[in-house]
Amino acid sequence: MRARRAPRPDEWEWRLRARCRGLPTEIFFASEAEKGRRKAAREELAKRICRDCLVRPECLAYAVRSGEAYGIWGETTPRERNRIRS
Repeated sequence: MRARRAPRPDEWEWRLRARCRGLPTEIFFASEAEKGRRKAAREELAKRICRDCLVRPECLAYAVRSGEAYGIWGETTPRERNRIRS
């Protein structure tokens, strides 16, 4: 497994303007036990928050580029990002 390099500050500046900033991380990241309708409902809530976010393109680009394997990033699930990478 390749070690991740530390991001440069200019690569993370977009996070300061993210609509999700300050919200509970549980909205965007599932617990191990979360399944089915409950998981789908949480993902839809997270995606609604992302939908109108001004930095959604930067967030999605970061998640795809870095191989982010968990959570909702740029209005996508890990499965959706895997399809983008393919």
